[in-house]
Amino acid sequence: EIAEANAAREAGAEELRRATEAAQAASAREGEHVERYRRVEEELRETGAALEALLKEKSKHLDEREHLVDRRLVTSTLSQCLEHIASGQRALAK
Repeated sequence: EIAEANAAREAGAEELRRATEAAQAASAREGEHVERYRRVEEELRETGAALEALLKEKSKHLDEREHLVDRRLVTSTLSQCLEHIASGQRALAK
């Protein structure tokens, strides 16, 4: 009877040890998953912020582009005006 009780106690202790090890391993894996999730969330926030900045920059560029005048057109028009003034045709220059 005592031998059976000791054997049962040892079996219970072994089962408890295995369960404790399994719980510790699960806890470690959970910690790794939590850390990975945190990094993914941070990367997502950074990516969102970068995308927002790029969209603002693109919008600003498109807004400014509407008001730009072609440099070649201005140069050509100025050249023609100067030619008209030089040839005495002020009315055409205006």
